[in-house]
Amino acid sequence: MNRLDQHIKQEAEASLLALRRHRRRIRAGKRGEALHDLRVSARRLAALLAPWQRDPALRLRKPLRVVKRHITHSNAIRDSEVQEQLLRDLLPELPRDLASWLAQQRRQRNRNLLALRRQLDKPALPRALGKLRKRLRRGLKRLPDHALIEAIGQREYRLRQGIASRLHDQAALFSDPEHWHALRLACKRWRYLLESHGVYVGSNWETAAAHGQLAQDALGQLRDVELLQARFAEAGLAGPAISQHLEQAQQQRLAAARQACQALRTQIETQQ
Repeated sequence: MNRLDQHIKQEAEASLLALRRHRRRIRAGKRGEALHDLRVSARRLAALLAPWQRDPALRLRKPLRVVKRHITHSNAIRDSEVQEQLLRDLLPELPRDLASWLAQQRRQRNRNLLALRRQLDKPALPRALGKLRKRLRRGLKRLPDHALIEAIGQREYRLRQGIASRLHDQAALFSDPEHWHALRLACKRWRYLLESHGVYVGSNWETAAAHGQLAQDALGQLRDVELLQARFAEAGLAGPAISQHLEQAQQQRLAAARQACQALRTQIETQQ
């Protein structure tokens, strides 16, 4: 068994075991950081296997979709937690209407968490994880080492070129939240791919991954503010005091995101 084949199997096995462990913790009500850990493990697994998700020899696409679906169900929970923390950071002393709204959001979050636990009680996720394990054990034997490395290189190149294209015009990039949200997701996929397979991509992959994470985090923090602004507008809570705090936070995070994206663009240009 070649080194790359062993690397893929070992990394996949670690993520599969972690997903099973975090699923058990959430089902048992021992939440803590389990939800965050579940999401991270799923992302790492998806990034690890992304170069071969469409390969007919492995047939990974359908079970990976099941994993992704469970993580998608947790998005609202994660967003609610982050928005509550952001609101408390901005306004330690909450007015009555905001405190009431926050209590409603917390009740909805608990309902979403209960729904997620019910979803995790079903056999779909462990069944999908079992299929992934079996298909990797059988399918990787059919792929030569050079084909595995070529697939990694192609995936990394497509992601990097897509990011570079979005970074080319920052004025257009930040004119629409959908544009930089797509960039954030691309940075996340690229960063996790580099962390999984960087040694097979080339030199300086650790620096590239670090810049990708900085841009991803900065864009994510900007998104958190804009989501909270939208939630307040929907609820009719966009009063002068909170609007001023949110606007200030939005401008600060926008500046940080621009800086991180410029640094990422410079880093990518050195790799071209």
